[in-house]
Amino acid sequence: YRAVTPDGKYVACSCHGAIYHGKDGEPDIFAGYLVNHGLEETIDAITGLPNFNMLSERMEHRLEKHLGGILLKLEILNFSRVNMLYGYSEGNSLLRQIAEMLENSVAADGQVYCFEGKNFSILFPDISREAVSAHYNQISFLLSHSLRLNDTPIPLEVAGGAFEVPEDFDMEQQIIRRCLISALDDSINISRGKLVFYQRKPGTADGTEISLLSEIHQNAVSGHDCFHLRYQPIVDTQTGALYGAEALLRFISPIDGEINPARFIGFLESDACFFDLGLFIILTAVRDAKEFKQQCPGFKINVNITALQLQNDSFLRSVQDILAQEDYPPQDLVLEVTERCKELDSKFLKDRIDALRACGIKVALDDMGTGYSTLDLLFNLVVDEIKLDRNFVTGISSRSDYDVFTTALIGSTSRTDVNVCFEGVENDTMLEYLKRYGNSLCQGYYFSKPVFKEDFFRYMQDHR
Repeated sequence: YRAVTPDGKYVACSCHGAIYHGKDGEPDIFAGYLVNHGLEETIDAITGLPNFNMLSERMEHRLEKHLGGILLKLEILNFSRVNMLYGYSEGNSLLRQIAEMLENSVAADGQVYCFEGKNFSILFPDISREAVSAHYNQISFLLSHSLRLNDTPIPLEVAGGAFEVPEDFDMEQQIIRRCLISALDDSINISRGKLVFYQRKPGTADGTEISLLSEIHQNAVSGHDCFHLRYQPIVDTQTGALYGAEALLRFISPIDGEINPARFIGFLESDACFFDLGLFIILTAVRDAKEFKQQCPGFKINVNITALQLQNDSFLRSVQDILAQEDYPPQDLVLEVTERCKELDSKFLKDRIDALRACGIKVALDDMGTGYSTLDLLFNLVVDEIKLDRNFVTGISSRSDYDVFTTALIGSTSRTDVNVCFEGVENDTMLEYLKRYGNSLCQGYYFSKPVFKEDFFRYMQDHR
């Protein structure tokens, strides 16, 4: 345990005692004793490594002396399973193995620190990013191959975030910690355990991006008043007739104005706050689409959904409630399954998509042709729309394999009610080339950039 001394410092203690209960079952007496291990916590009791306090002192000294370096923050993933399967005593034994392995691995290049069990940090005073990456790759390999408990192999996975401290860094340590956490979060939720270096966005100071994400997160959990939707038209490739639009999320900061969605979408999609924000997006899109329908009766509205939303058991009911509340036809709402949804268990994903479609809601498979999008998804998922990624579409005219795939895809979907939509159509030449594939949909800057509701009304008027 930790206890506070009269002068306000935390110290490491052992506690032994018992609680005696009275007749009413409430605890009447606690009898016990604390053993104060003497000093302010500077050594982790389990691993014997220096802890956060020691690292903080060392970093303070280096910042005062304008000494650079690279900090690497590690998190052992799913370590709670070790405690569950083998017990805390064995878990602590494994942590000691990990500590020894880390120290041997980085050798003279870095100093290892332990934070609360499964979290470790390593300070590299004077080596390059490439050398840090090499150390991380070796650590990842050793964690997955070299640990044992009672002759039983225990493979573990790790995620890592790094921050390169420049010699002229003149901000407090709190900024470094927030940047490290940001990089580690990307490693866990986006890069699947690969090492991520915190990247300062062009024109921003270290920590500015974290402050912006904090502002966005606070708005996401308290009112959504800074979130707005832009709409990009989806049209019939052959006739140019308006089919519908895709709703795209934007954040407008009172201080910095409209923020590029690339700076926050990935962060929000991996945070629990996105469930309620996602329902706000669907509700807003449906309300706006009702007005768009007055000029275009068959109008369809496309909205992106995330893995986090699909995993929530109340998502389908919440969407149905929105449709019922707004009296909006479910067949005119198209939910786009984005790239990270495709990392879900295939049977689970299929069951959730089938449940949406059983209620009349249409489902689109977004970003086909890139990343984890595979033919297996096309064969096993029944959807209403397939959207071909912009980078794929750009390469169709120059790559024969893309052309063959597209021809086969549209040929097979033409016999069903499945639409194929080309994303990223940016000029007349590209549009004319895509017409050769037959009936399909398309969207892109050639028709319109994503615009706010009022401007979309004007687009509809001009388009008609």
